[in-house]
Amino acid sequence: MPSFLSARRWALPCGLAALAALVVAACAPAAQAAGLALLCALMVLACIGWGRLLARALGLALPVEIELLLGFCVAAHALALPVMALGWPIAALGAALGVGALGCAAPAREERGGGLLLLGLLLAAGFALIWALETAGRAASFPAGGPYRLWMDGFIHAGIIAEFGDPRSIGLRNSAMAGVPAPLYHAVSHAVAGLAVRATGIAPLDSLAGFWMPFGIWLTAMGVLALGRALAGAAGGALALALLALLPDAAAYGLRHGFLSFHWMMETSPGSLYGLPVALGCVALLRLWLLERRAGLLALSGLMLAGVFLLRAHLFVWLLAPWCVAVWLALPWPARRWRLALFALGLVIAPFALLWIARAEVEAVGLTGFLTRYLHHLHLGYPPTGYDGLYLRLTARFGPLGALPAGLGLALAAMGGVWLLAFLLGAALSASRGRWQAGDGLPFLLMGWAMALMLLAPTPFHGDFTDFRQRGFVLVYALLVIWTAAFALRLAPGLGRGAPLSALGLAALLSAAFWMPGAKSPRMAGMAALAEVTPRPGLREAAQWMRAARSRGESFLLAAQKPDELWFDDATLLLGASGVPAWLSRPGLVQRRGGAVAEIARSRLGLAAEIHAMPDRAAAFARLAREGVGFYLAPVSDPPAWAPGGAGADHAAGELLGWRVPGAAR
Repeated sequence: MPSFLSARRWALPCGLAALAALVVAACAPAAQAAGLALLCALMVLACIGWGRLLARALGLALPVEIELLLGFCVAAHALALPVMALGWPIAALGAALGVGALGCAAPAREERGGGLLLLGLLLAAGFALIWALETAGRAASFPAGGPYRLWMDGFIHAGIIAEFGDPRSIGLRNSAMAGVPAPLYHAVSHAVAGLAVRATGIAPLDSLAGFWMPFGIWLTAMGVLALGRALAGAAGGALALALLALLPDAAAYGLRHGFLSFHWMMETSPGSLYGLPVALGCVALLRLWLLERRAGLLALSGLMLAGVFLLRAHLFVWLLAPWCVAVWLALPWPARRWRLALFALGLVIAPFALLWIARAEVEAVGLTGFLTRYLHHLHLGYPPTGYDGLYLRLTARFGPLGALPAGLGLALAAMGGVWLLAFLLGAALSASRGRWQAGDGLPFLLMGWAMALMLLAPTPFHGDFTDFRQRGFVLVYALLVIWTAAFALRLAPGLGRGAPLSALGLAALLSAAFWMPGAKSPRMAGMAALAEVTPRPGLREAAQWMRAARSRGESFLLAAQKPDELWFDDATLLLGASGVPAWLSRPGLVQRRGGAVAEIARSRLGLAAEIHAMPDRAAAFARLAREGVGFYLAPVSDPPAWAPGGAGADHAAGELLGWRVPGAAR
């Protein structure tokens, strides 16, 4: 038998592919389950293959889960960027990338600890299945006529997914404002779901909960396994997964800060399900480099760090500085004293650099306001917590600046909960007993940089000053859990035996099945409404009407939009539910971007009002067709002047009327 057909070489990749396919098939709509499971299996094989080929090109033999994450990072960008930049067809790109599955036949590393590795893989699949089934169960209420019981941003994500794979959106560049270049956005992972839409015909909104999120949480579990194995072998990976599944995050106990809930944040910002595992793979490769000092390991770690940017920019910002510092301090040159001196100089320069970037904000709100506003917002803006009123008393006693150290400590404690305490204890014991290892300082660097960002991070274009100050905290939580597992095994090696570890893993999965639904529910006052969207009468039917038309190159226009809408509107729901791009949605957010795009938004608002007021239907349709608008929607209470009383409507349901505009395809 030729060596590339060796069953031994294919066994582990095929096993991983089967586990991932099982997770996806269990969550996918019945009509597409088989196709999505097959696509998932092929994607896993392709990712492992590309990762293995890249590692072999550098003379490396990597653990299979790192090959998977490395290959995914490369393949996802190769899939997404040609679509984003050049408009290439994603189906052809997917087929080309699939050739990489043949790379699984390349010589692989001889895996050690086979039984514990198998336990880790089963724990990863079990945890992902528990998480994803709960999510898919809530999402199933919307197609059945109920509310959308996931976070409302799901409709925005579905629109981006449609840009990559739904024929109704392909070629129109921006689902939120058709024909206008989309902003640079961390949307590479959306291409994975877009390929599923293109390959199986699943609706973008169904792909979100039926493919994108299940595959993402499985990858996240594999990232935990990868870093756990890099730190403490196969037992470290299995124990890290067991600890992750054993308890809900810190929002469920102790300080109980709902916004700093790991599980809630991962689901409300699903790009984290892809950015976090790649970040963990980056750290795993960094750890291997610190041990082996092979340049290829550092190069691949840097490659994965760069890949995090377009997967989840917040995680990239939180990881970049700690990674650079860890590498700099570990380099063999220049002399150690010079490396430490430059690090100390960086500690002084970095805050001033961040203040310079945010100089306009500092001038607008004052230095004290700039430094204190996030912690004030974090500790007072998301009640109820387990320490309501404490930060207010601290600021009253010590002043806004004097309360900053306590505010930062409270934030870290609310992020990590018991795992912060366990990590600090494990670190202290490991250091005192001579069991400190290379790379163990990285979580401390991350927490230090996190505190700097909570005080100094600038505001992005959309105006949410908290954005880069908080959303990367899921990386802190993950590293604390994984390093706690590594410290535990160094201090108590008996935990790494198969029998106790298997028992703990089983107990952890049973525990996760119990606490998972509550962990992903918003705990902050007033937020529950954002996690259960009930469309106003007629929106769901209008989306179904547009989707049934199977149009290409057309957009829709919803009349009477609010010009200052920032985060969510009826047009956003329609584009996510139908896969048809909006001619205009969330105009307030677009105008915040400034420049030419803001001018286009203002122009479209004016033109929409003008078209609505036109007395002649033929003239209105001609104008809409020139704009590429194939569907015109208006409230029953405010029909256009050219259709008094809704005359001639092609669709009517609930509170909406709809007209089909001929000749609108671009």
